[in-house]
Amino acid sequence: MKVILINTLYHPFKVGGAELSVQALAEKLNEMGVITGIITLGKQDDACEVNGVKIWRIKIENIFWPFEEEEKSSLQKLRWHYNDVVNNSYKDKINTILNQFKPDIINTNNLSGFSVSIWELFKNKKIKIVHTLRDYYLICPKTTKYKKGKTCTQTCLECGLLSYLKKRASHKVDAVVGISEYILNKHNEHGFFKNAKKSIQVNGFDLKNSISRPIIFGDHTQLRLGFIGQINKTKGIELLLQTLSHFNSYNNWELHVAGKISESQKSKLNRFQLNEKLKFTGYIEQKHFFDKINVLIVPSIWEEPFGRVVLEGLINGKVVLASNKGGLKELLKNNTQFIFEPNEKELKKLIGAILNKPTKLNLFKHENTFINQFSLTKSAKEYQKLFCEMIEE
Repeated sequence: MKVILINTLYHPFKVGGAELSVQALAEKLNEMGVITGIITLGKQDDACEVNGVKIWRIKIENIFWPFEEEEKSSLQKLRWHYNDVVNNSYKDKINTILNQFKPDIINTNNLSGFSVSIWELFKNKKIKIVHTLRDYYLICPKTTKYKKGKTCTQTCLECGLLSYLKKRASHKVDAVVGISEYILNKHNEHGFFKNAKKSIQVNGFDLKNSISRPIIFGDHTQLRLGFIGQINKTKGIELLLQTLSHFNSYNNWELHVAGKISESQKSKLNRFQLNEKLKFTGYIEQKHFFDKINVLIVPSIWEEPFGRVVLEGLINGKVVLASNKGGLKELLKNNTQFIFEPNEKELKKLIGAILNKPTKLNLFKHENTFINQFSLTKSAKEYQKLFCEMIEE
């Protein structure tokens, strides 16, 4: 079997967890004997091979490269998103790759920058299409359903207009996979993928170093709290710091914040006056980060499609406190007492109870049977099975 996976970015370029998940799946499929290729975007055309997987990078065809910190005007952003909906610029290059590789099936993932118009190319060539929902690109051009400091509860005019053609195009897809029940249901509610076979397949993880015996907390255990990820408001970092500022007089905690951060961002976050309790590590290897902490906090305000960092915390034997947004609550369904509504009142109540009595953290369940559901091998086998079913049809 030959499979091409398509994703906006691919190693070594990444924005979030989607790039890690796609790479892990591609390399595991290749290891299992599935001949696997990747089509992704770049600033120029390029081809290479990484860990046995063939990679084709196609130069982005739009008015700017969107994966940089440089701020763009609202008009520039609108032009970019409009171009993205109707972008047919990649068809010749992708068609050349298809003729060379001859895939049996296509697995599309994040498509921002590519446009859903590529689905028509695959349909015309009679190649089965499996789409994996890893963000909200089809519903919201920003991919986040988050605007003016709040999660969008209704579809705005801009998103409605830009998603109309995407919805029509989605009916060409043969099978759709949600990385959580939440994200699949959300697209169903909006009328996407009416002709597709639907299933849920969680992201896969390498579990060989999974820690099954977490530490035991005592009344005087020093709590080394941790936050890792993008340092922005949607991830809840400001909510977390504001909440912790109420506990400045407590001496039994510190917070480690890991992730790429500028000096201006540091200055902004230091206004919460946590002083020596707040420790910025910058970018750090995941293993080293988890060695520093004993409690992971995921205070996301936006509707996380999955919440990869929660599983990474569980695999590393850490207690995880997470908001109830999007797919996060599905990952802590055995630990509902550690899920919170992402507002200051609720988070303050939970953190206060823990700081006053750290032994409450011993109630957190680390269940191997639950964590094993997220095995990368299991996930890849499920994808392989789905691909075979689609091809046989």
